[in-house]
Amino acid sequence: MSGRSKLANTSKVAMSLLTDALQFQATHREQLPALDLLSSRFDRFGSKVLNWRELSAVVRYLAGQLRLRFNQADPQSVPANARLGHVIGNDPCDVLVALACPVAGLVEVPIDRAAGAGFQQACFAAADAATLGHDEKRSLCCAAIEAAVSGTMSEPGPLRSLLAENDASLILWTSGTADRPKGVVLSAGGLCCNAQAKWNAVPQTVADRRLTVLSIAHAYARTCDLGTWLLSGCQLTIDRGYDGWLQQAPRVKPTLCNMVPSLAQRVQQRGDFAGDLRWLGCGGASMTEDQFHAWSDRGVSVIQGYGLTETGPVIASQSPQTSLPLLCGHLVDHWQYRLRDDVLQVRGPATMLGYLGESGLMQNRIDSQGWLDTGDRVRICQQSGQFEILGRSDDQINLDNGYSLDPLLIERAVAAIRGVRAAVVQPDPSGRHVRLWIELDAETGTVEEVQLEAVLQGLPAWQRPQQFHAFTVPNNLRAEVYNFKGGMKRQQMYSYLDSISVS
Repeated sequence: MSGRSKLANTSKVAMSLLTDALQFQATHREQLPALDLLSSRFDRFGSKVLNWRELSAVVRYLAGQLRLRFNQADPQSVPANARLGHVIGNDPCDVLVALACPVAGLVEVPIDRAAGAGFQQACFAAADAATLGHDEKRSLCCAAIEAAVSGTMSEPGPLRSLLAENDASLILWTSGTADRPKGVVLSAGGLCCNAQAKWNAVPQTVADRRLTVLSIAHAYARTCDLGTWLLSGCQLTIDRGYDGWLQQAPRVKPTLCNMVPSLAQRVQQRGDFAGDLRWLGCGGASMTEDQFHAWSDRGVSVIQGYGLTETGPVIASQSPQTSLPLLCGHLVDHWQYRLRDDVLQVRGPATMLGYLGESGLMQNRIDSQGWLDTGDRVRICQQSGQFEILGRSDDQINLDNGYSLDPLLIERAVAAIRGVRAAVVQPDPSGRHVRLWIELDAETGTVEEVQLEAVLQGLPAWQRPQQFHAFTVPNNLRAEVYNFKGGMKRQQMYSYLDSISVS
């Protein structure tokens, strides 16, 4: 049977939970490669790749061990809503724990290692989660893998999640573009539903090789990497960031990979990426047109999308047939949308169950009819029907002279100029005009005035910056003004620029 036929058969199977997808692969594709055990942070088993049957056995064993941590006397009885926290460094052990938690009946609380120890502990405390330390995680996973590959395990029965569709399954933390990070509680069924919607928009087959280099402690990689991998039955290799790409891409020759624009730019500029890559997913922000075409010229289709942690996250996605620059695709399956004063509201089964311990925030975000206010200003492209994100509704600048403008539209246009790393539009001290801050690429160092004028000349007078300043954000401060996806934390950026501004 061809890969395409297998894909069609899988898509017809009713799957309400991602554990169902894992069980399907273990039953129907048991000998096919599933999880690559080699990463820059984990080499205990060399280049061993678990097949789907072995992976299922590992997950079953590990789930049993995790249950023991909560109830030694009766490991089959785990307290309702018990939470397990662990730090994500992006290695195979992190994947195994993520798969084992629902089988153990546990709510997973993953925290990105890059967030730092203080943030991690604060999140674990807020979630009232038991924590699985790095060494214990490695020990449990290695024991599970050794038992599975040695053949000493008894013949396993069907793998089953102890969490129902509407149960809390995962607590993720927002990236904090607009406010302080918040714990977002997602349901087991919502995660599966959203992964299926993304998979329908961007079909993948068992023949694909997926390389995951974004943190699976965040919603984008959790659904668009792990979720679609389980549904497609392809092989997964996991590592972290640019260095992880450099180490793994030549070895595994991925056909699929998701990145954020800053990472995609570094990989594209290096130029020697593996030639088998056919689809590059891009989230967090849109690529510039130059970036988009640079990848397209190499035969790689860029698939851009849009979503929020609170929506699991995918709301809209392009497909290989609808790949266009500066847009983020059509609404994916299971969502409804409406626009209120250009602000996008959505409703669907992947919507979060709520914010951890903050019911008031939930009521402010979701109305009585289930409509979630994204806070993002959106318009529909007349030619393609795709979503175009204009910016945050709370980013709009209202000038003292009565005019208003969306800074993101200007910032994107300026940032697309070769040599510009970032651009920021900010009200000037008078409140009647705006000023433009430009951060240049270190290697280029200059931007031609004629290029800047070409971008700004079509703007209405009240939108044209009256002052121009150069700025640089030191590496030790970048995390304060940008989130992990490269999105600007606008108020924090404004505060930084105020601190360095000249009169």
